[in-house]
Amino acid sequence: GRTRRCQGASSEGPTAPERLIHSCRSRADFDRLRKEGVRKSSDKLWIRYVTDNECTPPRVAFALGRRNGNAPTRNRLRRQLRAIMSHGDVVVPPGLFLIGHNGNIESCPVSILRLEVGCLLNRIGARK
Repeated sequence: GRTRRCQGASSEGPTAPERLIHSCRSRADFDRLRKEGVRKSSDKLWIRYVTDNECTPPRVAFALGRRNGNAPTRNRLRRQLRAIMSHGDVVVPPGLFLIGHNGNIESCPVSILRLEVGCLLNRIGARK
């Protein structure tokens, strides 16, 4: 027969991955980005950031407007940008970040988005 009690999760296997970035959600963070933030821009994306050594891991938010398609399309873009930021190709310095777009990036391939994000992070002083 079956066991009478819940087995629970196995203690074997890899541990949960460490998150390299966190979400920026609080009103205070967005107010701080608006007041103290420095904006840099590239061809397709812009970034507003505040460096803060106490924000470890860095907190990131995305501003993707409706001109980039319907909600599933915007959510896919947000997931792609989040994956690029947390992948580890470029070290994201501690702080607050807001990433937005300069026009329609709906049909932009992930390789171009990766180059744009890397370019912006290099411009603000991130190291590879």
